[in-house]
Amino acid sequence: MQAGVLVLVLPQVLLTLARAMMARGSGELAGGNNDSGGLIDHFGGMTAGWGMQWQWARVFGASLYLAALGLGLWRPATRLMAGVLLIGPYALATLIGLVLTPMFKTPVYSAMLVPFACLALAGGLVHVAGRWSAVPALALLAAMAAFVFPASAHLNRGISPYRTVAAEIKRIAQPGDVVVIAKPYLYWAVMRYAVAPNWGSPLEVLPPLSGSWLSLTQRLGQPMSMALKLVPRTNQIEYQGVTYVIGEDASLASVRAERVLVVERPRYPMPVRLAAGFADKGLVFQAGTPEVVEIHLHQR
Repeated sequence: MQAGVLVLVLPQVLLTLARAMMARGSGELAGGNNDSGGLIDHFGGMTAGWGMQWQWARVFGASLYLAALGLGLWRPATRLMAGVLLIGPYALATLIGLVLTPMFKTPVYSAMLVPFACLALAGGLVHVAGRWSAVPALALLAAMAAFVFPASAHLNRGISPYRTVAAEIKRIAQPGDVVVIAKPYLYWAVMRYAVAPNWGSPLEVLPPLSGSWLSLTQRLGQPMSMALKLVPRTNQIEYQGVTYVIGEDASLASVRAERVLVVERPRYPMPVRLAAGFADKGLVFQAGTPEVVEIHLHQR
């Protein structure tokens, strides 16, 4: 178990090291992978939900995470797991942040670590019940439930901007327009609501392959690459006269268009390439808290 999570955490650490070294070589900052807030905010985001709009959510989440850590360290059977999995990643992130560049990424951490926090919490409660009685363990569970249920009500509120952004695209887009969404996950999310949940296959609709990816497919051969769906079929989908392009390069798709809508997250900007003659008319729509998504209009 410990080895498994270390394997999951290691790519994040190595990626940050690589990005930091590349940034030093280019003279640029290696940011863009750091959530704002202090350690309590990050601990709280682990269990209270990233982006929850409730003033006590982070404090409660941090308390719950620290309770899992304390109970996990107290029980001998879960002590190693709690120390390695619940402390280790934060210690690594803090060290790398002090030496190189900040790398706190609460949603990424929570996806990997919260299951083990739950195991540590459950193991600690079992230890409490076995050492004393079930009453203290049930009292702790009752106290947690008193906060979990109201917190869940806040967490269940819709904070995703993708449905709203897709509705705005459908409202303002005209036949012949091109919609460019550079980031794949953002493209998939918007397409779900702008077209349909079964809009297409993420493995078949991708940006042009990179050099390393092309090299891999060449080594595997075309039959194997096609069987594994490693070769995309296209980088765009047309729906009701509007062309939706994935990736940064939309120069070919926008040759005959008069208008282009560029969808992006300002926190992770990716410049897109359009055909000659387009002027940036600026921001036309924005939605989402705290995950903001913007629509920019480019017109000839």
